[in-house]
Amino acid sequence: ATGAPRLQMKRPASRTSHFDGSLPDGSNLLVKLRKDRALLMSYVNGKQHLQVKVSLFESENAAGKFMRELAAQLQAGSLKLDDLTNARNQKLQEQGIDTKAPPAAKQP
Repeated sequence: ATGAPRLQMKRPASRTSHFDGSLPDGSNLLVKLRKDRALLMSYVNGKQHLQVKVSLFESENAAGKFMRELAAQLQAGSLKLDDLTNARNQKLQEQGIDTKAPPAAKQP
């Protein structure tokens, strides 16, 4: 016997996409949460360019705000794609966020 078709629930757009815009050259710019990881990613024309761990922040919204600010700078043309990683690292450092994981324990 077949039951009623199952409805698939979609996550609200605010949870999956934190930024959706374009760069000055017309390239698509998207910041979204990965489903399989606790990371926010930035994509330009579908290609990943940057990520940040949500766990470094107090909430997903705080991490989203962090990435939106970088995306807005890209969109305005005040930040170049080639400088994105350095800008992220500097911004994390300015906010006192330590991204260096402690060294792994050596196996005996």
